[in-house]
Amino acid sequence: MDAFNHLITTNLNHQNDDVNEEEEEEQQDIISSGVVFSQLKPYCLDLLQLLQNPNPTSFSSSIPSLVQFLHDSPPPSLQPFFDYVLFPLLLLLDAAVDSRKQNPKPHKISDRVAEGVVQCLEELLNKCYLVSIDQVFQTKIRNFLLEFV
Repeated sequence: MDAFNHLITTNLNHQNDDVNEEEEEEQQDIISSGVVFSQLKPYCLDLLQLLQNPNPTSFSSSIPSLVQFLHDSPPPSLQPFFDYVLFPLLLLLDAAVDSRKQNPKPHKISDRVAEGVVQCLEELLNKCYLVSIDQVFQTKIRNFLLEFV
C-alpha cells in the first residue's frame, strides 16, 4: 500500500510540475507579447502619421527599422500582431497606388516609402500566416506590385 501511495504522490507531483511549467510558459508568452507590442507600436504610429501627413520628399526612418525588426523577429511573436501591423501598411500601400493613378508628380507617397512598405509586407507575409484578407486589398497589392515591375 505504501508503494501505491508513493506512486500516486509521485504522479501528482509530476502533474503539478507540468502545470507549473505550462503556467510559466504562458506568463513568459504574455511578457514576450507585451515586449513585441511595445516595440511594434511606435512603428505603426509612425506609419499612420506618415499617412496623415504625407510629404513626397520625406522618408520615415522607421520603415527600414520596421523591416529589420520584422526580419529578426520569430514568426510566433509576430502572429498575434499580424493585423495590427498589416493595417497601416495596407493603408499606405493603398494611398501610394491611388496617388499614382492620379499621376501628379511628385507622388503623395514617395517611391522610397512605397518600396519600404512593400519590403515590410514581404517580411510580414513571410513570417505570418493569413487567416483571411479582403479581396480588395489583394487586388490593390497585386496592382501596386505590377506598377513597380
